[in-house]
Amino acid sequence: MVFEVRRETGESHGVITRVARDLGVGAESLRGWVSRAEIDSGNRPGTSTVDAQRISELEIATCRWVSWFNEHRLHGELDDLTPAEVEAAYYRDLRQAEAA
Repeated sequence: MVFEVRRETGESHGVITRVARDLGVGAESLRGWVSRAEIDSGNRPGTSTVDAQRISELEIATCRWVSWFNEHRLHGELDDLTPAEVEAAYYRDLRQAEAA
């Protein structure tokens, strides 16, 4: 609706406020939705919703891989223990040595 009003009237100032009032929504909410629509359509710079979703999925996949690498992967140089097990044993031995 905002885009239609802008196109029909040629105005850009105050359009969001008027449309928000007509729709019964907050102007800042509508401003955010319009901004998101402009970014998603490529008419405004920013990270699109699709790209944000892909970035989020990549971050989750990276965290899962790091978790596997550090906590579940058996390492031949560590007597087939996981790095997390070796680290836990190191600190356990360190505490026992300090207590002795």
